[in-house]
Amino acid sequence: MNEPPLSRVPFRADEEAMIASMARWMRFIAVYTIIVGFLLFFVVLVIAVFLSVAQGAEDRSLARAREFIEAHAAPLIVLVAAALAAAVVVTWSGFVLYQAGDNFSLVARTDLADQDYLARGFEKLRVYYMIQVLTVVFFVIIALLVVFSTVLRGTSTRTVNPGPAGPHGGSHVTA
Repeated sequence: MNEPPLSRVPFRADEEAMIASMARWMRFIAVYTIIVGFLLFFVVLVIAVFLSVAQGAEDRSLARAREFIEAHAAPLIVLVAAALAAAVVVTWSGFVLYQAGDNFSLVARTDLADQDYLARGFEKLRVYYMIQVLTVVFFVIIALLVVFSTVLRGTSTRTVNPGPAGPHGGSHVTA
């Protein structure tokens, strides 16, 4: 059963102007966010292709890059995957913010169903902020994992080398 749209909210002219301005800014920021998301996705793909080409290349000029990639393959894969996920999430959040801006723009421009448009706009904003919070939590976890794996990798490569007997003992630790 279709319910009739909820009616007009009586905003003053200055309030409608403020809502319209906010909606324009939301859509502007959303377009910027979507462009940044697509650019990030493209840059990460270019980096992933370079890493793949450098790893398989026999060229001597890429020998240092190949050594670095071989020594850090797992963290690089995690970072590339996380960056691709970030690009997708950034783009998604931009689309959600744009939809919220559209709904708030309808509140300012029409007098048909202000309450429905407000409810939809606030729901999109709720989703937008949830995406932002989950993104921060995700990247804090990724950062902690990278730091933790680096610390573990650093401690596992230490060896004890016997050295000449000196005034403080006969061995020393090297990294």
